[in-house]
Amino acid sequence: MATEKQKKAELLARDKDEALLGRRLIDLDTICSKKRDVVFTGFLSEAEQAYCEMLFHTLDSNVKFMGGYDNAQRCVAVLFWEDVYELDENELPYKALKIEYSQKVSHRDVLGSILGLGIERSAVGDILVWDDRCYVFVTNQMCQYISQNLFKIGRQTVNVSEIPVSEVEIPELQTKLISATVASLRLDSVVGEGFRLSREDAKNAVQRGLVSLNHRIIETASHSVAQNDVISLRGKGKIVISAIGNESKKGRIHIEILCYL
Repeated sequence: MATEKQKKAELLARDKDEALLGRRLIDLDTICSKKRDVVFTGFLSEAEQAYCEMLFHTLDSNVKFMGGYDNAQRCVAVLFWEDVYELDENELPYKALKIEYSQKVSHRDVLGSILGLGIERSAVGDILVWDDRCYVFVTNQMCQYISQNLFKIGRQTVNVSEIPVSEVEIPELQTKLISATVASLRLDSVVGEGFRLSREDAKNAVQRGLVSLNHRIIETASHSVAQNDVISLRGKGKIVISAIGNESKKGRIHIEILCYL
């Protein structure tokens, strides 16, 4: 059975890294089924979550993603054997750290300092940066180690403390809604409208592998999109197709695009 699942994981994988992730996920799924217990991955990127969700849907396994707050980018995959399972706060697979400093730092500064301790990327979730503090979601196993060993970010000394997840300050999500019409629901057409690019530039961006659809790179400009699809353009941000309306008298399709600022 495990071999059969491994084959499915490899067929769905785009590259060697995803195939390796697939093998790890299958191992966790097997543990979950045998022990009838809840198991967790480390923090996954959005692309890894998309692969994970696709794999477990194929296997008809139960999985949910949790990152500490709504719309978290990096999340832990929670595998459970029952159809419905809710975690108590003391069962969460991650903790929250508050890091205080005197001079504002960047997301890159914080992540680099944490990884510089020898921490794997999968142990670190989202990093929410404010002017004199930031909040970092980390796996339970690494929380104490980071809090006891992170003394500096760049050249400045910082203070690190564990806090309840419920006390993390979540920045308000900044968005705007665009109404547009497209000749068809081609990926390049929607990319052009959502990111204010010419049709040719949008097509080139897709063909160069700069565009992700639902967190997976798509290089076919004519690929069809649907309502609620998430589209990212490297270096430009993310949009969501929030609504698809009727055709106009000229045959163009009305769409609404939610742009993340």
